[in-house]
Amino acid sequence: MAAECDEGGLRYLLETNFSIYVEMERHLKERGWKPAKRGSRRYHALLGDRFGIKYNQLLGLEVLGAKQAVNYFPKTHLLTLKSALVRRIRHASAGAAVPWLPESFILMHVPEAEEATPDPSLPPWKRKDVRQSKDVAEALADRRLFAARQAGEKAWILKPSTGCGGNGIQISGDPSELLAVVDGSPAKSVFVAQEYVHNPLLLPGGRKFDLRCWVLLTAPFEVHLFSEGSLRTSSTEYNDDFTNLPAHVTNHCLQERCADYGKFEEGNEMWYSQFRAFLNERHPGRSLEADVLPQVRQIVLETLGAAEDLIKASDAAQYEPFQLFGYDFLVDAGFKVWLLEVNGSPASAEKWKEAMVADILRLTIDERFPPPIPPQPRADDGPRFELISEPRPSSPVSRVRRASAVRLIVLVTLGAAEDLIKASDAAQYEPFQLFGYDFLVDAGFKVWLLEVNGSPASAEKWKEAMVADILRLTIDERFPPPIPPPAPCRRRAAFRANQ
Repeated sequence: MAAECDEGGLRYLLETNFSIYVEMERHLKERGWKPAKRGSRRYHALLGDRFGIKYNQLLGLEVLGAKQAVNYFPKTHLLTLKSALVRRIRHASAGAAVPWLPESFILMHVPEAEEATPDPSLPPWKRKDVRQSKDVAEALADRRLFAARQAGEKAWILKPSTGCGGNGIQISGDPSELLAVVDGSPAKSVFVAQEYVHNPLLLPGGRKFDLRCWVLLTAPFEVHLFSEGSLRTSSTEYNDDFTNLPAHVTNHCLQERCADYGKFEEGNEMWYSQFRAFLNERHPGRSLEADVLPQVRQIVLETLGAAEDLIKASDAAQYEPFQLFGYDFLVDAGFKVWLLEVNGSPASAEKWKEAMVADILRLTIDERFPPPIPPQPRADDGPRFELISEPRPSSPVSRVRRASAVRLIVLVTLGAAEDLIKASDAAQYEPFQLFGYDFLVDAGFKVWLLEVNGSPASAEKWKEAMVADILRLTIDERFPPPIPPPAPCRRRAAFRANQ
């Protein structure tokens, strides 16, 4: 176990009143942890305020001999600010359209003095007053594109980049109307205008909903999806009146003001079990597991992967972060899932809070600092965070961390050549090939690729098992043999899929 503080025992520091971490404090105390003294820097776990953590002052290795657990990753505003999310996804996709993000424009109220493009022929000191930042230049470019859209062509939803609770949202089919809202805001206010998804899947009563999923990111960069989620529902029938915001925006803060709040569901909230029942009754053949959650997993992995290089902690960091995110999605009538936003400090449904906190601790703090009083075993069928299996990479370098460095290198190298070496669908044959990958492991346990062999020798010890498993995965699969081979021993060496 890691070194303990001079004060004795495992210590935590709570510097937030966010409900998840207040609940986490209760669990830690039950596990035998003690609070650190206010102002102390000698603690094993920091439950801090998202914007108040001073990462450069964390001295876990120096003070404790172990990295401190911290409840936020640095720089996650790159995903949780609406404009930063759009900017990050644009960068990751090289400007190409992303199928799960509605068409988006970053808009800013830019004072006239900053609208002029600097004259590149002038020396820098004469350009200073009108020099544009990249963000301003991007917002001006987006503004020109958005202003060129025709009124009535599409409906657009305008959201403040830093807004929450549905505040400041407006919907209109006229871009000029929304630009007037931007221009009427304080200077440098940032908004995102997105194409409004006009054909949402509707609940009984013709009501709209959005889907809240909880995602846990753990160090070094593992992504876990909570097995339960919630549907935040509207109190009002969906219609074409964009001034009737409660029919279009399902945030609890907005719905609580409605006369019919709680009429259909308690607290305007449905759970996965109720959603499954609704799909069975109204949409036979559709399911949460087959039609919705696979898209959710893909979107979560792609968004976090787009920011991985910027938000993950370095190997030299004195801390090991984890963070809970709230992902909000919309499901349209064709069961296509759209990302609405990513929340960096999401509220948890009271129904799942205790189970959620217990599982966060199991995957993070308990893992690093085994508690003096072990927690109660969790129920096998209870809600939990599940490690997301990575999808087949769509590019040579997947942004999502693999289970090991060896698997990562194998997938990246084969992915880099996939388009060139795979057989076409029209081919008259179906190939397979055994490769031999040679690696070197350095003193810091970093894995380096040496070479790839196309006709590798097999160790005599494993040859029979290897050949049998190659046949099982290739020729036997296509041409079942007249004499079936013996069933493989469950403990025998075998090939395993690692996509």
